[in-house]
Amino acid sequence: MSRPTLRVHLAVFAVLLSCLAATLALPRPARAADTSSHPQAEARNLTRQAESLISCGRCDQAAPLLEQACAISPGFLRPVGLKGLVCQIKGDDQAALEAYTAMECGTLTGPSDQCNVLARLCAEDILLVNRDRAAHDLAMLRPHPMLVLQSFKHSEEMRDLGYFDHTSPIQAHATPMERFMELFSFRPYMIGENIAMRRGGDFALKLANLRITHEQLMNSPGHRANILGDKYTDVGVGLAANERGDYWLTEEFVRFVP
Repeated sequence: MSRPTLRVHLAVFAVLLSCLAATLALPRPARAADTSSHPQAEARNLTRQAESLISCGRCDQAAPLLEQACAISPGFLRPVGLKGLVCQIKGDDQAALEAYTAMECGTLTGPSDQCNVLARLCAEDILLVNRDRAAHDLAMLRPHPMLVLQSFKHSEEMRDLGYFDHTSPIQAHATPMERFMELFSFRPYMIGENIAMRRGGDFALKLANLRITHEQLMNSPGHRANILGDKYTDVGVGLAANERGDYWLTEEFVRFVP
């Protein structure tokens, strides 16, 4: 084969490759069944869009996307917490509490009356954390069900194993970062943790005591630094109690990406 003929063949081959690449790059129409057969994927997409809008201060546009995400996938708790955030940003604390409580309650297992009490107190704590952040001109934190689950588990472990510490006696998940990675199999960019415990001769598990606990955390420099940390983006709160009403509270603060 002569060299000119080889060049011609190579040129034709290059053109064919270009055509193939262009064909593969063409957007393909979505099949009608995609959304209906994968509702959680669609709900996640809507939630991501809403998060971007919230970050830009466009809560009015984010709200209908979150409502749609909740309707498409009722068991998906992330948009539920974000609905609460939108309500709190807009000044509707009662609606925010209802949404935060629903997110917290959806993470818990056990008798519904007990879950409702714990969820309501945790929702109040998220509200207080974000209220203090707003008072210091900081962005409110996004309530995240993953962090709620981690917080509940650590509070329950402290209660059940009889300790009060950020370091677990179980070596496999001794630190907050290890506990997160054990649950979710990836490493967030940064994580901080607050813990609190309240015992008393009377029944300590009361809303007034929870508010006192928050004030005590705000008066402690290390705990306050987490609550008002300007690098964090997400929060989760979990609370465990015993039959006497003593309680253990855990707050997780996370930034997922740099």
